[in-house]
Amino acid sequence: MDAVISGRAGKALLLDGESLKSFDVDDPSEIVSRRQSDLPYLFGEAQDLRVIENADVESVKQALQHDCDFNWALDLTLISLDAELPDDIRKEAIEGLDELLSDSRVVERLEGILYARPLPEDADLVGAIKLCNEVRSSNASALLRSFGQCQLLIYQVSQAWDTIPTKIFVDYERQVEFQQVAAREGLFRSLVTVRQTKSPISTFLLNAGLNESIKQLPNYRQVLQHWASPFRQPGEVPKIKPELEEEFEEETSTRRRHGRRIGLNRQAVLREVNKRKSIILEAMRRQDFVRIHELVNDLISYQLSSGETVHAAKSLCDLATEAKALGMHPLQLEMTERSISIAPDDDWSWAQYGDALLNMHRLDDALTAYQQADAFGAGVIAKTGRAEVFKAKGELDKALAAYDEIIAEHPENVVAKTGRAEVLKAKGELNKALAAYDEIITEHPEDDVARRGRAEVLKAKGELNKALAAYDEIIAEHPNDAIAKNGRSCVLAALGYYDEALESLPDKSPITLQDWINHHVRGMILLRTGKVSEAIRIFNDGVQNTPWHSQREYCRSALAIAWLRGRDFKKASQALEEVTSPLLQPPANILRLHAFGASGNLQRATAAYNELAAKPHFLSYEVTQELRHQFLLGEEPRHDEDWIFDQEVKIILLNTGIETSRLAA
Repeated sequence: MDAVISGRAGKALLLDGESLKSFDVDDPSEIVSRRQSDLPYLFGEAQDLRVIENADVESVKQALQHDCDFNWALDLTLISLDAELPDDIRKEAIEGLDELLSDSRVVERLEGILYARPLPEDADLVGAIKLCNEVRSSNASALLRSFGQCQLLIYQVSQAWDTIPTKIFVDYERQVEFQQVAAREGLFRSLVTVRQTKSPISTFLLNAGLNESIKQLPNYRQVLQHWASPFRQPGEVPKIKPELEEEFEEETSTRRRHGRRIGLNRQAVLREVNKRKSIILEAMRRQDFVRIHELVNDLISYQLSSGETVHAAKSLCDLATEAKALGMHPLQLEMTERSISIAPDDDWSWAQYGDALLNMHRLDDALTAYQQADAFGAGVIAKTGRAEVFKAKGELDKALAAYDEIIAEHPENVVAKTGRAEVLKAKGELNKALAAYDEIITEHPEDDVARRGRAEVLKAKGELNKALAAYDEIIAEHPNDAIAKNGRSCVLAALGYYDEALESLPDKSPITLQDWINHHVRGMILLRTGKVSEAIRIFNDGVQNTPWHSQREYCRSALAIAWLRGRDFKKASQALEEVTSPLLQPPANILRLHAFGASGNLQRATAAYNELAAKPHFLSYEVTQELRHQFLLGEEPRHDEDWIFDQEVKIILLNTGIETSRLAA
């Protein structure tokens, strides 16, 4: 037998074959036969219908009673907090609530809902606790006191939720659905408890990830990871801006003095803001820039008119993050510039501005922005940004020192640890980089960035079968991990499994960073399989149209290989002259050794070879020594041109993605 129950309506419908029967919670012994025509009127407008499968009458009665108790407890709690009601009504509600709270299951469900958001602005918590004491309602008093003591943690958990980009949920409607399920299943309460008890965040992630209701929702792993990420390190919580912290204290003290405060309905504002941001995101996906600017202007005007200056800056930063994900770096920069103009002392806005400048490869300006962010209190975020700028500038020792400084101050900061490992990889210290990633994974087995980084190091070392196994392991757990899938495609191509590699690449117009990497890898495979003109078309497309500086550099390097293949050494040399990224200089210098050596420019060829001395693993490549053997020493070739071409393609494939970890993280 199956059943449908509603605690709000206080009714249960029993379904047994063709038989339909119902009963009320007030008189569960009276079971009434029903017709199909009765069903639209049975539950009225109740929204809390719950299906119970394979049940007996007794278990349905118990479930209905529990749902009713929970709904009554929620109603009585709201009545007890309502300062506009007479004290005698509130006291009566508290007495009824106290009795219901003797059931720990009711307490757990009630806290699951209450802890999903901070206290409403018109709630009279202090007055409610005072009335609890007057009627000696210990259960209700304990519930409300605990709720009041957790308000700052509830605020932080709620704020962390609000920073999750809508696209992670798929769309706004699914975001609302996920929040409702998360509240109903007690996830907000669980995360508050983890923060309160200083338990490992992995405890929350494990339990939440095993929840059957949560597992039915799209992208639930990504949502949980984003939500929990601000709390991964001890003491690191979503930064409450000075204005908000002051306002929080002001509201709390106002409630203490007066019991309630009339003010802005922040929940209504938040709903409206999220709705508008979702519409802007859709316009971004359509690349409708005229509409984007109109909608953003409307959103910011709406928030500023509501006195939401800091929140307006936050909205601009959120939209900048969405623009970054879509490769719209000029739009990202525009949004963050506007954010710091609205909130010039906001550390988060300056940090996001630094990120936008870094993506535009305005490295000195990015360094200044991160310094500003640090001055306003961004702390580890700003320091991490500065380390990334040093890395992009090729100042790897400074980058390493910056990460070491962060780790010394925050020894559990996994972001700094993975950044440090990436710098070791960029320095060519691959064994140290691999050891660093292994240590991170041992301490943080859930960190996908470290696992991908480890696979990248194996790829760069040429341990292709191990790299393939590492990527396969990640993809088995995260089938939609575009970064791991791209890495796997590179390895397949480097191993010569061209058909399988092509099948693994989605054939679509590139938009995101990972799309452009796909595009580049496809071009490398076409180049290696003799379809040179098609490959050149792809590489030219990348040089002209990709918004990512690193991908333009990869495409220029790939073009150089195409020209080398056609023995057009002048064009190859010109393409390589435009490869300026410090991190791409080692593979570019191998190609320069070939281009300048084959064209008789021994001075430039020698200079390119000497530059490789700083990167021993590039210097030790067999193809590097073959090019030196042929062009610098003037000795007879040991390998033919086909072999050299194959090795040069492989070098670019093995190093594809070298600058993508920060952008994709």
